[in-house]
Amino acid sequence: MDPVRGDFRPRLVPGDWLRAPRLLQGRCWLLPPSDNSGQAVLGPRIVDSDGMIIGPVLEVEHTRRFTSVLVEHPQNAGTWVWVNAWTDRNARGRHRGVSFCRLCRVDWWRDDGATMVGG
Repeated sequence: MDPVRGDFRPRLVPGDWLRAPRLLQGRCWLLPPSDNSGQAVLGPRIVDSDGMIIGPVLEVEHTRRFTSVLVEHPQNAGTWVWVNAWTDRNARGRHRGVSFCRLCRVDWWRDDGATMVGG
């Protein structure tokens, strides 16, 4: 059951773009949460990830603890990585929803590049 406090689990779909205000210190994964065989496999670190726009989302996976997305690594072209967009536990381990990424609309024809959607 999702927590009733904190951020709600996002409803992401393939094609979405995300802005990462705090992207778990740039961590990303080579396997989705459901397929890590009990051992997470780190992908190449995303450098200077604060505020970075990532996408488009290719796949979305929801597990009990995470909502994760598959995207092309923003700094290593051709490398596909999973990024956690949401978790059901905060840093203290309390049952509280925490978003690591926010949905954004990308306007490639505009100078500012992206606009936040819904906060």
